[in-house]
Amino acid sequence: MKTGNGPAVSVIVPVYNVEKYLEECLDSLKHQTWRDFEAICIDDGATDGSGAILDRFAKEDPRFRVIHKENGGYGKAVNLGMDLAKGETFCILESDDSAVPEMLEILLKAKEKSGADVVRGIINECYGELRLPLNMYGDIPMNTLIHTADYPSLVIRPTVYSALYDLPAVRKAKVRVPETPGASFQDMGLTFAVTLRLKTEYIVPVPLVNYRVMRPGASVTVPDQWNAVTAQQSFMQETAGEDAYGAQLAAAAAFHTFVWEWERSGMREDRLEDLRKKAEELGRGLRREAMSEEDRIMLDSLLAGDLTAAERRKSRREDNIRWLREKASEKPICLYGAGKGGLNMLRYLLRIGIRPECFVTSFSESPKEYCGLPVVPVGQADRGSLCILSVYAKNLTEIEKAASEHGFSEIRRAADFLNENI
Repeated sequence: MKTGNGPAVSVIVPVYNVEKYLEECLDSLKHQTWRDFEAICIDDGATDGSGAILDRFAKEDPRFRVIHKENGGYGKAVNLGMDLAKGETFCILESDDSAVPEMLEILLKAKEKSGADVVRGIINECYGELRLPLNMYGDIPMNTLIHTADYPSLVIRPTVYSALYDLPAVRKAKVRVPETPGASFQDMGLTFAVTLRLKTEYIVPVPLVNYRVMRPGASVTVPDQWNAVTAQQSFMQETAGEDAYGAQLAAAAAFHTFVWEWERSGMREDRLEDLRKKAEELGRGLRREAMSEEDRIMLDSLLAGDLTAAERRKSRREDNIRWLREKASEKPICLYGAGKGGLNMLRYLLRIGIRPECFVTSFSESPKEYCGLPVVPVGQADRGSLCILSVYAKNLTEIEKAASEHGFSEIRRAADFLNENI
């Protein structure tokens, strides 16, 4: 697996004011089952106790190397780590996340097996003590070598924090992280550069990183980051240069990110007009194969001068969130179905600050727990609950009838709230 004198892998850890989470992150590296690594910890001018924590780990374990520098933003920190890396491969671990114990071992063995330029895994989204596995790759094949040119939608799946990169390939392709201010959307720029300039990837369907969702102070909690997305658009366009295919990918990735930012920041009416202008700017020359179905619908609506699709999405989301929060204040919520549908509905609820009581199932041999919540037989569930049917099944009407016969006070379908058709 190793061919040189350096470590098998360099782990780059960019750090800025995360003392509350940093020790957990570094501990997860220290106790990896794969021992041959170096951790390059870039203190990007932290003003809290992060620097002292880094120095302590470096003193106790020679695999940890610390660089203290003035604050320059996420991109500069990661690029410095890439320049200093001595490994044959590298990965990036966010300092407010943590790695599962086998992360490096799984990634390196997949790299050896496949020979891919990039190896990726899936993640666990963490809401307090609850961990929800998230496969962000859609229908892209797993456990097989794929060519990036065959899967343009890779550009809208920025998963830099659960990936292993071939360092010589990255350097040869001159892949860099955008050195834009702060720590917002640089993962989109890096993902674009990797998809455009590297040739092969391999995805393992295993959660490798525990991703902390919506922590206070994280970039995702900043109210308005439209300018940050615009900066990533410029980076992607510059990276594509005269490459027509790259320009099409850049336009698709940029439009996706503007839609995501519009939704994330509350679907503001003033930003909807900005989104319409971006559709006009980007929509005629983008790669539609790189887009999600929702993005295509939104784009076609905006290009036609019809804002009703966006307004309908905004109205529906606001109404759903208001209704669910009112119900959560009145009664328990249970999810009928401890499977993929239940997982998606649980994620939706947690993202709007609602924690359901349990999963409900009609199967006698179901697990006692799923994603940290209890799983109870339907006959033992609280009849006063709001029951949300969260199953992928053709016989949903029969399941709804069974839930009604149990006597739940109120029954709704997950499809009433989710964009996808459950």
